[in-house]
Amino acid sequence: MVFLATTWLLPACGGASQDAPTLSLQVLGEIVEDGCTEEGLALLEGFAASEVVAGLLEWDQELKRTEWTEKISHGHPIDDLGWATPLLSGFDFDYSLYVPPGYDPDHPLPLYFDPGHPTDALQDDLTLPYQADLLDSPVFFVQDNLFNRLYTELGPEAYEDQVLNAPALDQVGFYQDHEALVAEILRQVRRDFAIDSTRLYVGGVSAQGNAAWAHGILSSDQWAGIVPVSAGTAAYDEDYYRNLEHVGILVVHGTEDTLVAVEGVDQRVERLEGWGFDIEYWREEGEGHGTMFFREFSEMMDWLLQRTRPTTPDHVRFSVASERSPSRHWLKIQSTEAPLDDERRMVGSAVTVSAEGNWTAGEVQLTATGVDTLDLLWLEGESGAAGQGQSGDALVVSIDGTSLGSFALSEDPTLPARSYCSHADTTRLWSGSVTLVLP
Repeated sequence: MVFLATTWLLPACGGASQDAPTLSLQVLGEIVEDGCTEEGLALLEGFAASEVVAGLLEWDQELKRTEWTEKISHGHPIDDLGWATPLLSGFDFDYSLYVPPGYDPDHPLPLYFDPGHPTDALQDDLTLPYQADLLDSPVFFVQDNLFNRLYTELGPEAYEDQVLNAPALDQVGFYQDHEALVAEILRQVRRDFAIDSTRLYVGGVSAQGNAAWAHGILSSDQWAGIVPVSAGTAAYDEDYYRNLEHVGILVVHGTEDTLVAVEGVDQRVERLEGWGFDIEYWREEGEGHGTMFFREFSEMMDWLLQRTRPTTPDHVRFSVASERSPSRHWLKIQSTEAPLDDERRMVGSAVTVSAEGNWTAGEVQLTATGVDTLDLLWLEGESGAAGQGQSGDALVVSIDGTSLGSFALSEDPTLPARSYCSHADTTRLWSGSVTLVLP
């Protein structure tokens, strides 16, 4: 439990009075440290969401002024996330962190996430200093050991049978479990360090590149860029790849890759280029599987660092394949007209549960298939701006061209704390939500 000496009072909505409840910054910190339990969140009732946000920002800033170690540290543990994929339940995972020299908590820095590579030893921290030394700009590097751990402890043959080619393994569930792991790692790192949320990147070679595609698709509103190198494109339904519309994509592949044929990558790039996405393809003659990665990594990072993501939500396309789908999107599907089962995967048949929305000038336009109920989450900000507003603002909602009417924005003081506990992203501390039951 973290106790801060500073006492910071939150007046109740409608102005402070002698009998108005107050909430100290210390108590707010305790609510978050306890994991935002319903009992703790109940203490926030009666306060303005904007004031809770202000308190969280101050509390978070204090956390980032604790001591840290520059260069590499590893063995940061991850608690049990309640794995949906049975294969993962028998393993413990952790991550390595590279803190660049000269880091200043008052100046957020970009972060590059490396999913880690299957190796015959748990060497998940060895590549980070090497990669960081290639950069002119300071960047946080994070690497998990999910693939390393499975490969090392299962052995090469069992890894291939149980992870790569297992017909019984729900590949969607596997990647969504990995997505949950990545989200928890980012939450921890964001709590302790000032991360530039407009410049988060994920990438790597081979299996790492496969994961880069998956994470770019599953949390498309978070990443500014992905770099899949010598990676397969994964047989996701086409609708999922449309999630990458606002993500920078750098694809690097060798023509002599004997593990992943370049022709399949050619087809994927051609499709994304045809959609007008921000994609660049380095199709390298004579290169094999990953043979160019370390030699050209600095150039790849230079390309990525030119890409940014807005701090406020804008256009989001979101397709659902599992109840473990990410919940960072401002367009959050709560339920569907039919329960989701193991057969509803990203592979094969068309996705039947999807939604797409754009919030501009106080109006949300939606298209949806199979969606029964959804939340529109909004941030305190300029009225009419994308994904933003103020309590009392009118929000006009239409779906498939039919107006659902006008809805008044109302605050929920528990939402900022919930979103901080989930993601620790101080640029996405939600102020409220509008719940829609679709006809």
